[in-house]
Amino acid sequence: MSFAQVLEELPALTRPERRELSLRLFEIETTTAEADDIAVCEHSAAMGFAMLDAMEAEDAAQ
Repeated sequence: MSFAQVLEELPALTRPERRELSLRLFEIETTTAEADDIAVCEHSAAMGFAMLDAMEAEDAAQ
């Protein structure tokens, strides 16, 4: 499969599939220091999304 064909297929992927693809690409090219930075960012993002989910649930309950 050519690079152009891969790019053409990207829109057909689901959001979880695109996320998995992104994670795999980072794994291939990531140094240990970069992996640590990415882990910190992912943790911060997860905490932020959890807070937003809690706020939305609270709003829905009112």
